[in-house]
Amino acid sequence: MPTAVGDHPQVFLTLTAPSFGAVHTATTSGDKKAQVCRDQHRIGGYRRCPHGKQLWCSMSHDHGDERVGQPLCPECYDYAGHVLFAWHLPELWRRFTITMRRTLRKELKATGVDPDAVRVSFIKIVELQARAIPHIHALIRLDPQDDPDQTDWESPIGAVELATIIQHAARTVTLTIDDPTADTDARTIRFGTQIDTQPLAASAKPVKSAPPEPEPEPEPEPGSGSGRSMSGRLVARYLAKYVTKSLVDLGISARRLSTEAIPDLDVSEHVRTILTTISDLADKGLSGIGRWLHTLGFRGHITSKSRRYSTTMTVLREQRAIWTREERLKSTAYQYDPNCDFAGRDDLVAWEFERAGLGSLGDRSLVYSAALQRIHSRLIGLVEARRQAHNEQWDPLGASDG
Repeated sequence: MPTAVGDHPQVFLTLTAPSFGAVHTATTSGDKKAQVCRDQHRIGGYRRCPHGKQLWCSMSHDHGDERVGQPLCPECYDYAGHVLFAWHLPELWRRFTITMRRTLRKELKATGVDPDAVRVSFIKIVELQARAIPHIHALIRLDPQDDPDQTDWESPIGAVELATIIQHAARTVTLTIDDPTADTDARTIRFGTQIDTQPLAASAKPVKSAPPEPEPEPEPEPGSGSGRSMSGRLVARYLAKYVTKSLVDLGISARRLSTEAIPDLDVSEHVRTILTTISDLADKGLSGIGRWLHTLGFRGHITSKSRRYSTTMTVLREQRAIWTREERLKSTAYQYDPNCDFAGRDDLVAWEFERAGLGSLGDRSLVYSAALQRIHSRLIGLVEARRQAHNEQWDPLGASDG
């Protein structure tokens, strides 16, 4: 891609999930001092939920506090809505991109510009909030439709106008889904109210202010997200930071999970309840969600981009193939001068390849026996765990007394 695309209108977008219940937060003020988690004056006094749990928290949590992201009342927290939002987020994002492009076309037509002369490109990264629900960071850019390498192209609208279009699309897009847990069998999925759009400055001057980290529980902020500018380099650093985050921080490995392993996982009760909710929704007929326990119900890609945002995967594969061939040629090349005469030189040691792998039948037998013993031990442990869980679940009251 030419470097001139850095001068095209670009907007750094953050889309969060709606609130599914009050959770502990870690927020800082402008001077980097920790603020009170849930100040009673901000929430309307010392209120309690219908289950008697307090809805205020007078503590100031840091980002490493284990309570950050945990619900104040797990019984009030809408875990079904939490899981359904994560499950349908890829489709909600797809509808957002459609709505954004349609809104852009209407704006261009209203100003007398050919709507086919502009193309929307983007790169998207999904990150987990502290409350274990995904939200989206995206860099959206306008390019000329016909010649992406054009250096003297001027966009008919600027970054601020593009940010307004994105805000409108994000706040209006919805998705109606079937809800297995509701009596009405329908639920509307939408993004949260904390939508942040920051136009990128055309120059590469560094900007000291960082984009606001979305709070674990978004609060309504009317008119937020426009007017501030960032540099492209700063956005690149933040996107690189977001993509390195992992579910391992929550105690979940990257391998697929079984519902029978949920009680034994070393995770918080909040994450365990999310996993249990996923299992319950799978039992109620939400097809396929049970295979995504290890991603907490999110079935999309962590990173994705529009086809012409930058280089394509085909080009990257070709470059990797060229690099692999060159490295293979380097490994087969002579490590010494082939014309060198080794006769009469005692200071040189010649190495020769002997074999790869196990050298005898006895070694292979030992390795296979150890592997089979390990597999057998895991099967026995799984059977015992299932038997113990079954006994604990179905043992009648008082059956083990005396």
